[in-house]
Amino acid sequence: MMTRPYRPSNGCEGLDFQEEFCFRCTKEAKYRETDDGADGCEILTAVYLYPVSDPCYPKEWVTDEAGPRCTAFERVPE
Repeated sequence: MMTRPYRPSNGCEGLDFQEEFCFRCTKEAKYRETDDGADGCEILTAVYLYPVSDPCYPKEWVTDEAGPRCTAFERVPE
């Protein structure tokens, strides 16, 4: 299965992706749940900063026949 960089095609698709991965990931949880100025996920930040063609675009956001996903996703324990 060959993967390629994933870039949501619109805001709704991007929000769906973030709800499935980013908002339930340990890398973003501290930022969302504290008031101590903690940094958020560097992957999510870079997605907004760089076009998909830029070498700095996150390699963790990929898509293939199975659909889009973040390969760095670590589920927050429930």
